[in-house]
Amino acid sequence: MRRRRNGRAHEESSGNHERWLLTYSDLITLLLIFFVVMYALSKVDVTKYSQLAISLNQSFYDGSTGVIQTKYDRPQGQPNEKGQSVSQDVLEAGKKMAEENQRLQAAADKLKQYVQQNGLGDNVLVEMNGKGVQITLRDVALYDPGSAALKPQAEKVLGGIAPFLKELPNKISIEGHTDNVPIANGQFPSNFDLSAARALNVLHYLESKNIKPELMSAVGYGEYQPVASNDTAAGRAANRRVNIIILRNYGN
Repeated sequence: MRRRRNGRAHEESSGNHERWLLTYSDLITLLLIFFVVMYALSKVDVTKYSQLAISLNQSFYDGSTGVIQTKYDRPQGQPNEKGQSVSQDVLEAGKKMAEENQRLQAAADKLKQYVQQNGLGDNVLVEMNGKGVQITLRDVALYDPGSAALKPQAEKVLGGIAPFLKELPNKISIEGHTDNVPIANGQFPSNFDLSAARALNVLHYLESKNIKPELMSAVGYGEYQPVASNDTAAGRAANRRVNIIILRNYGN
């Protein structure tokens, strides 16, 4: 009788231990999936997202893919519906991000070609960054010193850029920036006002070129987001700029 009781106690202890291992393994698996998803979301490669989705599908299927096989497993091959939905959502998001990135890269390449072919390289810079496609325009290409009114030659720059912006459904942010030299006229009380007025005038011009106004926004940052030192003339010239940013819809 004593041996039988010990045997039963041992069996119950083993069962409890097994349940604890199962819970622990599920926790580790979920943590692993979480970090895989977080890593994958920073990428825009369709192949990697496809591989991630397959991995997630396998992780949410009980059976041979489990970390620990126990008597509590469902029959091999039965899907966890929640896991299947998660992996499909991740794959779909990954495809959208990858497709958008390809569109933005194509737009950036076309803009760079336009800038090069029209000799605008000294005053216009096109680059891809975390926000999307950024077109940086030096103030001398658009305005006279201390003014927010667009110069006639701005037509060549903005008029050439507008068709590329019109091709995309993405939102557009227009940012005005200045150097740290205080504005010395009665029209603008501060560099904030000057930078905002410059950005807004660019917005109105693009609107006149049939860019949808609901897609655009304008903001003035004044002197507070410099890209170079204001201690030199070259640095101050670099800081006086307008950025037109084609914003990402996914992964921004």
